[in-house]
Amino acid sequence: MTRAALLGLLTLFALLPTAAQDGGDHEARVRRYLEVSGTLRQCVDRMRGESVRYAMERRYGPEVSEALRDAADVEQLVQQLLPLYRKWDDGMLDAAIEFYSSAEGQKLVKAQARVDSRVRDRTDAWIRKSQQAALLDPQAPPVLKRAQVQAREAAAVSTLKTIVTAQSLFRESDKDRNGDFDYADGLAPLIETKLLTAELEDGIRNGYRFEVHVGSKSTEFYWIARATPLDPDAGGRVFVVNQSGIVHYAREPFELDTVTCKLPKEVIPVGR
Repeated sequence: MTRAALLGLLTLFALLPTAAQDGGDHEARVRRYLEVSGTLRQCVDRMRGESVRYAMERRYGPEVSEALRDAADVEQLVQQLLPLYRKWDDGMLDAAIEFYSSAEGQKLVKAQARVDSRVRDRTDAWIRKSQQAALLDPQAPPVLKRAQVQAREAAAVSTLKTIVTAQSLFRESDKDRNGDFDYADGLAPLIETKLLTAELEDGIRNGYRFEVHVGSKSTEFYWIARATPLDPDAGGRVFVVNQSGIVHYAREPFELDTVTCKLPKEVIPVGR
C-alpha cells in the first residue's frame, strides 16, 4: 500500500461519523471510535517505528523501512481490531465517539499521544529491572534460581557462538596483518580488532569466565574456547567450542587440549 493510499484510508475513517451516529451498524461505530480516539493512529505510528527498528537491526537502508511502512495494509489491521470491540454496545460507542469528537476529547488524545511512548519505555525498563532483580536475588525461590542458571547458560552459549564468528572473520580477513591467516590466540586480539566488545576484556560475562586458545599444532587450523561458571556451587554447565563451530557442554570441569584442540570425550552437543 502506498503512502497516499494509507492517508486515503485514514481519511475514510474521518468521514464515518454520520453513519456511526445516525444509526449505522456496529462496525461503522467501531471504525469511527478507532479514528477519533487515536487508537488507529497509535497503531500505525507504532508500525512505522517498528519498521525503522527492524531495518536498523538488520542494517538495511532507510529506503527499506519506508518500503515496509508503505507495504502495511491498515485495513487488515482494522479487521483484526474489530472483533475486540464486539461486546461494546452502541450506546457505549456513541458516548465514546461523542467525547473524543469534542474539543476536550481531542485535547486528551493529543496529550496522551505525547506520553504514550514514554510510558511504554518506562514500563519496559521497569519490567526489565524487576526481572533482573528477581533473577539476581540470592533469596529467590527455587524456580527462579533454576531460571538464573538457564539464563546464564544461554548467555554463555550465545557468547561462544559470537566467538566462533569472530574467529572466522579474524582468520579470513587476516585481522592481525601477519600474512598467516591464523586464528586469534586469546580474547584480546578479537577485542582489539573490534570483533568482540570490550565487555569481555577481563574474560568475564554473566557469571562465566571465557578463554580462547589456538592449537600449538597449527594456529591456522585449530582453536578452542571454554566458558566456565564462576561459582560452580550455584549451578551451571561448562561449555566448549572449537573450530567446528558446534558448542558442547559437560556437567563437570574438564581439561582443554590446546595442542590439537580436540573436544573432550565427555562433552555433549548443546541441545541434546
